[in-house]
Parts: sequence; C-alpha cells; structure tokens
Amino acid sequence: MSCKPIEAATYANRIHVRCEQPIDDRFAFFAAATSDAKFAARALSVIEAAQLGDKFVYILFDPDDLTGAAFGCLNTDCRTIQAVTMSETPLPPPDRCVFDTNRVGCPGYCAAHDDIHCPGFCNRHPTERGCPNFCTAHPTERGCPNFCDTHPSDRDCRDIDPCIRAPHRPDCR
Repeated sequence: MSCKPIEAATYANRIHVRCEQPIDDRFAFFAAATSDAKFAARALSVIEAAQLGDKFVYILFDPDDLTGAAFGCLNTDCRTIQAVTMSETPLPPPDRCVFDTNRVGCPGYCAAHDDIHCPGFCNRHPTERGCPNFCTAHPTERGCPNFCDTHPSDRDCRDIDPCIRAPHRPDCR
C-alpha cells in the first residue's frame, strides 16, 4: 500500500516508518525487526530515500500479522514490513474489501456467512424473517398483514380503524 513517509526511525530492536495517512484508516506505522539487520538496513534506506526525495513508499504487509508486537510494533496501529519499494506517485486508495472480506458485499463474504444479504438465502431459508414466504409461515407474527386480526388488543393495533383490520364486516361496507 502506498505511504507518504513523514517519520523514519531506528531503535535497537526495530526500524519503523510513519505514514502521513494511515493505511485502511488503521495502520500509520510499519516496522521491521533489527534481528534481520540486512533487511532492516535495506528497508530503512528505501524509506529514508523516499522521505528525503518527497516520494512515496509501497509497503507489503499482512494486516493479520501481529508478530511485530514482539519488537515494539503496536498491534493497534502498526504492522510488520514484508517488503518496501519507492515510487514517484501514490497508488489509488484500496477498495474497502482489500483488508476485510467480512463486510457485506465484499467477495468472500457469502462464503463465510449465510445471511439475507447473500444470493439464494431465501431459497435456502424461505421462512426466515425478511424473506417473501415469512408471513405465510408465520401469519400471526408482528409486522405480517394479519397480525392485528389475531391480536386486536396489542398496543400497535388499538388505534387502527376496525374496517382496515376487518373489511369484511357488514358495518364497514
């Protein structure tokens, strides 16, 4: 993901970069452990060159990788750098589904969830609330057309015109 570096730092146990705008509105910091000194030095070199040259860095990272906490990369706003490259221009912002397939409408959502937002849900669960056959299966359920006929004393039914509830009555014609 593209990052405009505004801070580069080196510590005994890590190097890190802070981005001007958090990636996916969550990750402002990216870090690498100095236990792999050669990788950390190369990553810091690319980050510093981008910062000094007013360029962008693209950071490859796994949003689910929380191993950086072992060397000071906080799980709340930091992820471990897997790779870093420098570029003249930023990448367009990622689609909202890049990091979270658990959002309704994202690819993979329906593979993990079986709810009314997924294609074929009402075919698989025709009597579930929100599906067209729900009131057929539950005619006395609140919200279904015949609810007030079967529950006339319900608080939601008291003020309804009796002719609306029972148009077949002789005094309603």
